[in-house]
Amino acid sequence: MMTTMMTTVPVQVRPAALARQVLQALLDEVTLTPKPGLVDLRSRGAHADLNWALMCHSACVLQPVFAAMAQAGCDSDDDDGLRQRIGAIGREGEVLMLAATDGVNTHRGAIWALGLLATAAAQQAVVIIAVTACLRHGGKHG
Repeated sequence: MMTTMMTTVPVQVRPAALARQVLQALLDEVTLTPKPGLVDLRSRGAHADLNWALMCHSACVLQPVFAAMAQAGCDSDDDDGLRQRIGAIGREGEVLMLAATDGVNTHRGAIWALGLLATAAAQQAVVIIAVTACLRHGGKHG
């Protein structure tokens, strides 16, 4: 008899799918209008150096960064190594973002907040899949 740990976990973790979800969240956030003081479709808000198009461009440029962070979560079983790897990926993402926006910080906070979330989601899904597979084999490894 098998006990199901979680029924909503996909069979495979797809870092690209997680990255698409992060991208969609960033696009949804900047498109939500009105947002007094913040960038939206109608206004730069309090940010003279930002606009809706730049925010969308930056989000799209960062999608591969979020995919790489999620992939690192899938691939790592060493927390210290994972921490170093996502740190390097995040710093590379900052460089890409600044290059794409002529030095404007559009999403530095999102790289770290949503990037860490994508990493953790990917890592947790791998753990849940492994536990479910173990239960399917009567608790035996292999």
